[in-house]
Amino acid sequence: NESALITGADLPFDRKGFVILGMHRSGTSMLAGLMVSGMGYKVGGPLIKPASDNERGFYELLPAVLQNDEFLKHQKADWSSNVMAYHSANEYAAYTKGEISTVEGQKALEFLNGNTNSPWLQKDPRMCITLRSWLPLLNSEPAVLFTFRHPLEVAKSLNRRNDFEIRHGLRLWIMYNMRAVQNSQELCRVISSNEK
Repeated sequence: NESALITGADLPFDRKGFVILGMHRSGTSMLAGLMVSGMGYKVGGPLIKPASDNERGFYELLPAVLQNDEFLKHQKADWSSNVMAYHSANEYAAYTKGEISTVEGQKALEFLNGNTNSPWLQKDPRMCITLRSWLPLLNSEPAVLFTFRHPLEVAKSLNRRNDFEIRHGLRLWIMYNMRAVQNSQELCRVISSNEK
């Protein structure tokens, strides 16, 4: 139903963009590509370059990805380990006090808070974990597009790409999706799935 589509022009004035939340290997890049090419959302740059596991591109703002890595590293985590130990408030405080590098975050915020960049789209699966560290840094509260894929499909994809055991991929699916739901509570949230 075309009338149900949400375009950038339809966003309320106080929502300048969307954050896509979804576990790695869940179709977030495909969804971002549709929003960019079909609905006119802006993703800024530089972006992570396409790769063999995602030839059409990731639509991920490189400075935001690098800041997310910095947030996670500061708490002895990375995208695939120890993510449940992440505390958003601690990283927000570390960021604002200069206890961690903010160079990449400032670059990302220049785009996300820029007056001419609306409607923007921020996509990085790590945002499932780090979203609450970013929210107070944004000039406007974003809407969230949460998407998911069957857990076994994600685990098998991670097994092929990263040689992860299936059980590790399943645990990551649970953690990412649980945090995505928790971190987007009380935000304007749209839920999507690529399930048939």
